[in-house]
Amino acid sequence: MIKRLILHIGLHKTGTTTLQTMFKRNRDAMAEKGIAYPSARLAGRPDMAGHHFFPALIASGKDEDLAAAHAFLRAAAETHENCETLLISCEGFYRYVMPNNPSGPNADMMARRNSFVARTAELIRSTMGPVTTEIWASLRRPDAFAASLYQEKVKKTASTGTILEYINPPNPLLLYGKNLAIWDHHFGEVEKFCFERDVVADGGIAGAYLNRLGLPSSFSDNMPLRMNSSLHPHLIEFKRRINIRASDREDLRAITDALLDFQAKSRDDMLSEKFTLLSRKARDALVGAVRADGNARLERFFEMPEWIVPVDDAPVYGSLPEDYRHRIIAWDPVLDRSDF
Repeated sequence: MIKRLILHIGLHKTGTTTLQTMFKRNRDAMAEKGIAYPSARLAGRPDMAGHHFFPALIASGKDEDLAAAHAFLRAAAETHENCETLLISCEGFYRYVMPNNPSGPNADMMARRNSFVARTAELIRSTMGPVTTEIWASLRRPDAFAASLYQEKVKKTASTGTILEYINPPNPLLLYGKNLAIWDHHFGEVEKFCFERDVVADGGIAGAYLNRLGLPSSFSDNMPLRMNSSLHPHLIEFKRRINIRASDREDLRAITDALLDFQAKSRDDMLSEKFTLLSRKARDALVGAVRADGNARLERFFEMPEWIVPVDDAPVYGSLPEDYRHRIIAWDPVLDRSDF
């Protein structure tokens, strides 16, 4: 019988894809140890690694989607009735908000996020009954988190904004204090882990989480260190500038795939150049803003050596040289936009 529910809410860019893939690969072995990692097939969906559909159902605002989320949670508990712990993992839990009310005044972002977390809490209580619910979150040093989120946004979407626009004012996802206070309010204090410390733990991030779950380190055997590939700053700048020329989502995906192929196979010297996306001043300012937004429960992170902004010898990224742009374009016809 399920007595404990662990909701792993990310955060984004903290090894979540690696962890979710590891959990999926070891689903049967985990169940033998008393920890259930339910398949998305219980919701009639493809057996993806993370439970990305689950918070999306909660956040849609539709009664039928909430019923589907309820059915999945109930099916997970019934299917794994011999386990004591149910583990659900999706970094989307950290970013989802309820939709605006079209017939009334629009709520601000944090109010809508509070509504989403409250809806999640009520769903769990009504479905699972008196289980102990734990919220687990890995936190990353704010400037590194911001740079990684920004790069991922440019890589995967049609975003044309600069990183300075992304952090001034800070994107709401960077406000750890406000976001986690909402989860604290509805579930009790969030279990917070330091991403930078997990990276250097025995077995890396996978090993750190296996240790927390009381699972053998062998579950991480043959797992790649990284599941998602980041683009070099030159390629991020190219993608940012070409995004406005993309015709649709498929076109955006084709551009990203071509840039990843260039990065993996071209051996171009430009890819060996090292840069930081933010100046030391901008990084210090961002960390200070996130710290000011936090509460006493977050203060210990800002006092960790791993969260002190290091001196970086790499220059701040400036612009994409014209000859580099032509070398990238020459790699694949999909990258050649006559008006770019």
